[in-house]
Amino acid sequence: MRGWRLVEIQNVISVLQSTLTPVVMISALGLLCIVIQTRYGRVVDIMMRLSSEKRRIQYRLARIAAGYEKCQDTEMFTERLKVIEAQMDILVKRGSLVKWSMFTMFFAILCFILTSFLIWLGQTAMPVAAVNTATLGAFYLGMILAFSALMLILKDVLMTYKGMLIEARKELQR
Repeated sequence: MRGWRLVEIQNVISVLQSTLTPVVMISALGLLCIVIQTRYGRVVDIMMRLSSEKRRIQYRLARIAAGYEKCQDTEMFTERLKVIEAQMDILVKRGSLVKWSMFTMFFAILCFILTSFLIWLGQTAMPVAAVNTATLGAFYLGMILAFSALMLILKDVLMTYKGMLIEARKELQR
């Protein structure tokens, strides 16, 4: 009887050890999701700020054109509008990258949750080769999706630098 309980405990420990890797991946990707969400929030905030600035400049230019305000040099406003539009183009692309990175990361987490479930299923309810194959497939797909999400975020980082250069070049020309 005692030997039977030892085997049962060893099986439970084996199941817990097998599910540890997917759990670690879920936790790590969850932390990365927080980072990605923060980047997405920054993109949205900057886009809204630039949109507001663009509307104010357009309003002011319309008032100048209608003769309600006097301004000798409207070129400063039109140059700023060009910079804003260039930055907004980059922000739209960045928003798309970050959005797809977030979706990809969530699907990777789903794959690792599925991996944990399949490991449990393979070691308790249905120890068959098909479950083992599905487990490996879900794990590898999760790894590929996580890698893809990180590549999208790296591309976003490069685009962030490009957007910063647009602003910096204009300021350095003054």
